[in-house]
Amino acid sequence: MSLKHILALSTLLLFIICFHTANNKKKSYVTLVLVFFPLIDLHITNEKYGTFTVFDGFSYYILIILIKDFVLNLNFKQIYFILFCILTVVLCVSCILSEFFLPSLLNTIKYLSIFLYAQIVIDVCKNDHKFIEHIVKYLKISCLLSIIFFVIQLSVGLKFSFYPELNPNTIESGMIRYPSFFYDSQMYSQFLSMCGFLFLFRIGKDETRKIIYKTVIFLIVVTVIFMTGGRAGFLGLCGGIFLLTISSKAKFRIFIFTVCVFSYLVINNFPQAFVIFNRSEAIDDSFNIRSRIWSEAYQTFELNPIWGVGVGQYENYNLLNYNYLYNIVNDKFVYYGTESGYLKILAECGILGFIIIFIIILLPIIKSVKFYIRKKVNYNIMFLIAGIIAWMIAFITSNTLDDKRIVVLLSTMLCLLILAEKLANNKYVHKNRITHI
Repeated sequence: MSLKHILALSTLLLFIICFHTANNKKKSYVTLVLVFFPLIDLHITNEKYGTFTVFDGFSYYILIILIKDFVLNLNFKQIYFILFCILTVVLCVSCILSEFFLPSLLNTIKYLSIFLYAQIVIDVCKNDHKFIEHIVKYLKISCLLSIIFFVIQLSVGLKFSFYPELNPNTIESGMIRYPSFFYDSQMYSQFLSMCGFLFLFRIGKDETRKIIYKTVIFLIVVTVIFMTGGRAGFLGLCGGIFLLTISSKAKFRIFIFTVCVFSYLVINNFPQAFVIFNRSEAIDDSFNIRSRIWSEAYQTFELNPIWGVGVGQYENYNLLNYNYLYNIVNDKFVYYGTESGYLKILAECGILGFIIIFIIILLPIIKSVKFYIRKKVNYNIMFLIAGIIAWMIAFITSNTLDDKRIVVLLSTMLCLLILAEKLANNKYVHKNRITHI
């Protein structure tokens, strides 16, 4: 048994023990998901049985224990529940029509676990607004743990990892692209670009000490992104910063200017230290390769436009029908998939699934901006939106939803935006308190 499977099963066992010793089961579930965040993407079953992750184990275990509570608390008039039901039907039809019914069904079940998590997060935070602070705190701790993991890799190399083998792209032109506790360095850069904005949240008054702390941590996050070599994550970060620049006050623009000046000085003086600027593959070459891959993915979508080929079945479908999907990297065959999360959703879930998924993602953003314009919520929601925009930009060139840690981070940010909508008219809302977003 490999190290990652031992870690996965041990984590699941610890979860069960901690879960049953806690007084509030729902709070315990959310807390344990975030405490064990670095480990929740490890598999507890093999590919034959759907490669269910630690997170899936957590979620379906609590569903079994609290099934009565879930049923009694369902809100059939709630727009997000209606969208979830429609998406479930669409994905089930996609499974039935797929050439790979059972694998597709297992993957659908695996991805629907995230909706259980989202429902519990919203339920818990509606009843205890202060818990929002704890959620953000745990996510920031996970980000800091990833940086500690990265620092250890700087010292001992990539052998310090949960995985027996990492993505071959972690070695680029003789330079290391550090993935921290992720399998792929590009995935890590996207995690950082999303999570980094959480350090800018305003809790109470911003004292000088807090401002310095925020600035230093954010600069460290930016520096580590450069070390990962992830262009998509870097562009996502830039997109989020651009949103904050155009929407913030002069004081925050000074902060952004400081970040840009610091980054320029470091890069200009130590360009050889940052693999993102020393990749052998030029941007034009990278685009040409991805353009061909995107054409293949779009071709698959055109042949299955309504229902797709089944969740998680893009690889199986194309290997069966076309026998492509692989490139040679460092003398190894490497699966590249669609090289775009958007195209993968289109190809696997069809246009119906794609539309519903992105309504679920975009609707909280639109509503939150509306509430911010009406001054019913504070500026903290912009940091959440900046993180989601960072993901949306990075999602253009990679499918980050293959990693449950990114899925949990994204869904948590969306849940906090949904809570902003629910708490906007609450009589306990006070300005500049994170508990009320």
